[in-house]
Amino acid sequence: MGPKKTDVFGPIPSVFDFAKSDEERQVLELHFKQILLGRPIAAPPGLSVPTLEILRTAFMHTMHDPDFLEDAKKVNIDIDPASGTEVETLLHQFANYPEAVIRKARSAIGR
Repeated sequence: MGPKKTDVFGPIPSVFDFAKSDEERQVLELHFKQILLGRPIAAPPGLSVPTLEILRTAFMHTMHDPDFLEDAKKVNIDIDPASGTEVETLLHQFANYPEAVIRKARSAIGR
């Protein structure tokens, strides 16, 4: 149960496979896909698009750098970054969910 489907443990269905409607899928996305936002890196508002793209590219290069990954492995840190575009898309998606979806998601997690 997480934001991404994996076959690490075999061909196990995703929690999203059990959603019976778009609304149920959205509730599940609010709960599970927010994990992708766990350690966001933000820049100041008004940043130019070229500068934003340079920063996003540099970040992703770092996340795939062999020396960086080796150091992360030594201290037992899994590196599985979401791209800036993925994070931006999720934030817009979450911000535009209907209020009913937000209420149901809150109710499901007890908040």
